Amino acid sequence: FTYIPLIALFALAHSARSKPIGALERLPETSRSTTDSVVLPIAVVLLILTMWVVNLPGIAIGKNLVQGLTPTMDPAVRLTYFQQAIADGTFATQEVREQLLQLALTTANAQNVPNDTKQAVVSYAIQQMNEELVRAPEDARLHLQFATFYRAIGDFPNAKREAEIATSLAPTKQAMYIEQGVIAWQGGDKAGALEVFEKAYALDTRYTGADAYVAA
Repeated sequence: FTYIPLIALFALAHSARSKPIGALERLPETSRSTTDSVVLPIAVVLLILTMWVVNLPGIAIGKNLVQGLTPTMDPAVRLTYFQQAIADGTFATQEVREQLLQLALTTANAQNVPNDTKQAVVSYAIQQMNEELVRAPEDARLHLQFATFYRAIGDFPNAKREAEIATSLAPTKQAMYIEQGVIAWQGGDKAGALEVFEKAYALDTRYTGADAYVAA
């Protein structure tokens, strides 16, 4: 992301709204040579420094995230990169935590990963996702993603809780009810699942997935 267009817009807005100040208007005009040799280099340096300071944390977190997303790397090593990316603490922390949840899911289902590594990755991902939901408690999408994760690792009570929260935050979104119904169905609550699927189907009768569960 570059801040040059934003800076240009601010400059344009300022030039359109600003009014001349008499005392400043009477000052002698700065020569072109002075502007080129002194003012311009200083402005360029300040702009570069500003962009560097603003973007440096994002560059660091991006580098660690890329390393953490490398599928050929050992999950324990990938976890350390995710931990560092989160420790860097920038505006991209939510994205890092969502990707961490995916790492935890693939690690939990991997056959050749030690159980202690699986436990470490899954526990850290759950901890971080809970922290993200403290920051954004009304983000239905995050709750839905968390519910899907819990379902995938077989934790149906927590999956049910997160799905119900997601549904309450977005009661008109059919996807919320479908996930809630799938969780109930896979968790053995067929009656509860059918009730939820009927609500999902009523929201949009064109969807064939919900009516298939209802028919079953």
